[in-house]
Amino acid sequence: MTSSIRNIRHVVTSACVAGLLSGCQMFPDDTDLGQIRKIVTIAFSPPPKVTLAQAAAIPYASIGVQIDGGAQGILILATDNGGEQLWTSSSRIAIITRQGRITKTAGLPYNLGASYSPSGEEAQRQPGLARLVDFPNLGLYGVSVFCEEQKIGVETITLLNTPIQAMRSEEHCHSDKVKLSWRFTNRFWRDPKSGFVWRSEQNIHPMLGTITLETLRPQE
Repeated sequence: MTSSIRNIRHVVTSACVAGLLSGCQMFPDDTDLGQIRKIVTIAFSPPPKVTLAQAAAIPYASIGVQIDGGAQGILILATDNGGEQLWTSSSRIAIITRQGRITKTAGLPYNLGASYSPSGEEAQRQPGLARLVDFPNLGLYGVSVFCEEQKIGVETITLLNTPIQAMRSEEHCHSDKVKLSWRFTNRFWRDPKSGFVWRSEQNIHPMLGTITLETLRPQE
């Protein structure tokens, strides 16, 4: 077993012991880890934003993460398994994304158990249905989230002092489930040609603030 695999399994195992990954059903021992990325030990830092020097010191794919405008931390790409990317850090925070969208989290104050697209039959039965989500801490599973997407236009965003042209889109979403009544807006800044997500503001849990993700170093 390579040192990279040992490092990744050590971090995942630690998270399992801490009870952060819901029994680790999504990371069984025989999982194909895909493109292995060595996990660099970096904890969330006090400065509001990650600096260019901090980001440049990490030679691996990485993202910046902020919750509700708080301090920004760095997560490193641990695995990419068929487009499902696991980002993690020594602070035992883990975020899984697919095409820039958060689909599962661990180690946050309130976690997203799962987020997945509805089947064709479900989508036909409920017009506007965009996602089905699980909130284990609330005992809610398969919660319907309805969204309307709106393209705003091309904007210039700045990441690590570098201006980037990106297409901004917004998702105006709601869930009217009894005792939830959750309304929010997600924002994505994508490359106009490839659709790669450079920046996003996502709401993943009704009890958690907005999560801002920024690409610090893209995957090679």
